[in-house]
Amino acid sequence: MSTSATSSPARLFVPVRRHGTAVVLRTFLDPGGVRTGVGFTSRDLLREVLGAECACVELGVGALRLLLEARGTTALTVDPRLSLAPAKPPARLVAA
Repeated sequence: MSTSATSSPARLFVPVRRHGTAVVLRTFLDPGGVRTGVGFTSRDLLREVLGAECACVELGVGALRLLLEARGTTALTVDPRLSLAPAKPPARLVAA
């Protein structure tokens, strides 16, 4: 679900990647191919969708939107229910 100013929760658990001492906000592509930020209303739901090993931070919705806008992303999806692993590259064909 996408959020609006009137329907969004106050704080979200947001997936991040850790690179040394840096923490980088993760974004995803929605089914239509649009880059979107993702937030979850509970840590358990985040782990259910993205896996127990997924690092996260808790952010207010306003702060998350500012960080997304700085990256050129205006879409925010709350509590997505489906996550797909990246597609594997096709196997190399070997001439016989």
